[in-house]
Amino acid sequence: MSTVIGIGLIGCGGVAQSVHIPNLMKLQYQRRPIVELRGVVDVIKEQAEMVGQATGARAYPTVGAMLDDPAIDAVMILTPETFHASLAIQAAMAGRHVFMEKPIATSPSAGEEVAQRCADQSVKLMVGYMMRFDSDCNKTRELLSQGLIGQPLTCNSIYIWPIDVADYYGLIFKADSDNELAEAEEECPSVPDDEIPPGLVRDTCSHYINLLRYWFGEVKSVWADIDEHRPFIVMRFESGLLATHQISGVGEGTREHLITGTEGYIRTRLGYPHIPLDFGKTSFFSTRYRELREPVFPRVNMYEAELEHFVQCIHEDQEPRSSGIDAAKDLQVMRAVYEAAADRREVEV
Repeated sequence: MSTVIGIGLIGCGGVAQSVHIPNLMKLQYQRRPIVELRGVVDVIKEQAEMVGQATGARAYPTVGAMLDDPAIDAVMILTPETFHASLAIQAAMAGRHVFMEKPIATSPSAGEEVAQRCADQSVKLMVGYMMRFDSDCNKTRELLSQGLIGQPLTCNSIYIWPIDVADYYGLIFKADSDNELAEAEEECPSVPDDEIPPGLVRDTCSHYINLLRYWFGEVKSVWADIDEHRPFIVMRFESGLLATHQISGVGEGTREHLITGTEGYIRTRLGYPHIPLDFGKTSFFSTRYRELREPVFPRVNMYEAELEHFVQCIHEDQEPRSSGIDAAKDLQVMRAVYEAAADRREVEV
């Protein structure tokens, strides 16, 4: 394999066009390129052709045709969630490394199978939990590891939707077609009783479940009240910490977390690089210093950083920071969330 990783995109929708392609292009045309966008495919073939013409990538008629091309070293799966597992397995069986948008699958059993099949084929599997590469997220993790607030006790996590959120994930290239589903050339492995319903928990809360696990470790049990417009989740961690997470309201795109501890607190706000009014900020109070402090540190584009990390893992044979095995654990928490909401009780994960 050459030092430049040949990337194939599966799915040319909003997240591909507004987020991943711009960062791929930036990395491709820097002085020492590490990736090259070599192929694109979409069930709407005209859309794939439009993206291919704009980027210089080859538009393939099918996923199978892309995977047959030795120029493709790795794929990025950017399709609707229900096709993630089947496409990841198809790519792994073809010996291609896999970066996929979250969630890894729509059921815990399917997620575990995807992780296992990729491991069996010795290909890297990374799930796009980009907040693990956010500067304020990692500064918060660093402050926690330094013990500046003592033993963490609670965390309140809230996400307020950005106004006009669809504008930030719009299509630059849009073909005239009513077909919005990506093709799946292999049946998705899943167990019906294991399936997590579509909605905000699977689509958006999954990011914050993963983030809180990144900060605090594994979740022991959950309680939840799930509403179409306002999911509210309480998580009890194995460490004893209690965390709440909710999505509600509309504003400039607030993603704030207040973490309290026996010796202080951390308040952190995470920012999306492509949403103008969304910015990062972290501050903390510690009895060690007896004052409120706001660290100054460089911010990076988390989407670009996660892609660089994916390529590094391929070259250096490392386990990705957001691995398939780890992502499958998020599905176990999500499944428990729905069970807790249905039974109105605390449920073990």
